[in-house]
Amino acid sequence: MNALSLGRLVAAQDGGLAASQDHAPDPATVGVAHERAAWILKLRRDREHAFKQVQFGDASWDILLDLFVRRTEGRLTSVSSACIGSGAPTTTALRHVTALVNAGVLTRWDSGADGRVGYVDLTDAVYARLAALLSRGTV
Repeated sequence: MNALSLGRLVAAQDGGLAASQDHAPDPATVGVAHERAAWILKLRRDREHAFKQVQFGDASWDILLDLFVRRTEGRLTSVSSACIGSGAPTTTALRHVTALVNAGVLTRWDSGADGRVGYVDLTDAVYARLAALLSRGTV
């Protein structure tokens, strides 16, 4: 699935993720969702370590999960860190970040102090939808 179609999927109103979930999720939901997202990311890294000869390809999903975990922990994420979190080669990860920004799934801004540093984050609506999705356990 490419980043644009993933962006449309996450932004969709159907599938049990009603528009009312665009508001900030409650802390209990975020806590459960954070634990699941962190577990999924660890499992994926462990999978890559155990099967080094296999190329797994879910860069957009890994970017979303990594940004969800970081935001829940109150951490800013540079574009470089998002690329590392994707587990994909840098050029591939940058294409996914750009596609997710263009799809309205991520916001991107530059550091005021250093124009070479850019940051990304989930939009508020996508953050709420991921919290709802991950807390349901139907990933």
